[in-house]
Amino acid sequence: MKEIDLSNFKTESENFANIELFLTVKSFNLQAIRKRYLESRKRSRSGSVKRRKPAQGGLVYAKIKNGQLSESKIIAKYQEARGIDFRNRQLAISSENKIYTFDIDQGQQTTIQHPWLSYIHTVKFNEKGDSILVASSGVDTILEFDLKSKQKTWEWNAWEAGINEGVNPATGETHFLTRNKKIAEKYARQNKNFILIENPQKDKLPTALRAAFINSAEYDQNGNILLTFFHDGAVRRLDKTTTMMETILKGFDKPHGGLALDHGYLVTDTAGGRVVHQHNQEKIGYYFHNLAG
Repeated sequence: MKEIDLSNFKTESENFANIELFLTVKSFNLQAIRKRYLESRKRSRSGSVKRRKPAQGGLVYAKIKNGQLSESKIIAKYQEARGIDFRNRQLAISSENKIYTFDIDQGQQTTIQHPWLSYIHTVKFNEKGDSILVASSGVDTILEFDLKSKQKTWEWNAWEAGINEGVNPATGETHFLTRNKKIAEKYARQNKNFILIENPQKDKLPTALRAAFINSAEYDQNGNILLTFFHDGAVRRLDKTTTMMETILKGFDKPHGGLALDHGYLVTDTAGGRVVHQHNQEKIGYYFHNLAG
């Protein structure tokens, strides 16, 4: 992989246009986030081992001028606001286990709810803007909804695709995950450790105990889905029709977000301190871990 260290570049922010952003912030209590993160770094697998209470976050407007933050304000407050997308004058925001969509021209807000929405991480409109793809990361599930009817049109669960083995980093023990009571009874007869999630609104699954922890779902070309697997550091492409999966990029440390571009793929290797761009057979890693701050 070709490596480019961004700290070696000269900064000339005045040569760039001003940037206006809408940001989702999962929690405004940054000290609590920092404390949890430092504690998780001591374990073999990152993330919480106990389910915490949902945090207060929200939608933030920010303006960057000459490389500096010149303006910021909280637009609205939501619990665990993570996912955000904008297409065809429509805005979508996730809040823990709900999706809020806003029609800018009509001035209308709608809410999408479903029993298997849990700790949503990403929301993405399709190209037409009539469907929305959701990474329900709390239960390793991907769902798609029709925006007009607000009904689920497609669903994929990692546990039912064979990605069902989790690890408890506190004890080192493995366990199997299922949402099927009969399969749970089978595990019990086999004396296997298992966790049965029948109702995600009541049966909570902490981050570290999840099997895949899929923290982003993105539309790829030809109707395929691009998924980011946090725990095993990979980006995979899922065929919606056949449910066959292939690995596109791997070898990352706590990645957040695989993005399909017209000319390749982009993935944020969060703990690796880099953004990786793949174009055909060429890979370029843009390293930011040496930047000040």
